[in-house]
Amino acid sequence: MLSVFVLGLAGFAVANASEITSTEFKAAQSLEINNNWVAQDTVKRTLVEPLDLPEAVHATLKGDDYLGWTILSAYYVEPVEKDSFYEITLQRVEVQELKVVKMNADGRVIE
Repeated sequence: MLSVFVLGLAGFAVANASEITSTEFKAAQSLEINNNWVAQDTVKRTLVEPLDLPEAVHATLKGDDYLGWTILSAYYVEPVEKDSFYEITLQRVEVQELKVVKMNADGRVIE
C-alpha cells in the first residue's frame, strides 16, 4: 500500500514538473513590451558594425540633433510585418547618457 502511495506521489511530482517546464519554455519564447506579449521569432536582429551603416544614416547622425553623441551599438532589425530599420544606441560620454534611435536606410528617423 505504501509503495502505491509513493509511486502515485512520484507520478504527481513528475507531471507537475513537466507542466512547470513547459510554462517556463513558453515564457522564454516571448517578451513583454509595453504590456503586450510579443513572440521573439517575429523579429530578426543582426548586429551591424557602425562603419557598415548606410551613408544616409551617417549623414543624419552628423546633424545638429546628434552633435556630441557616439555610436555605441547598431542593429539591423527585420520585423515580420513591418519595414526593416536600424536600431542605433548612442552615447553622450560627458553626461553619461544613452538614447536609442531608429532609422530607415534613407536616414529618416522612425518613431
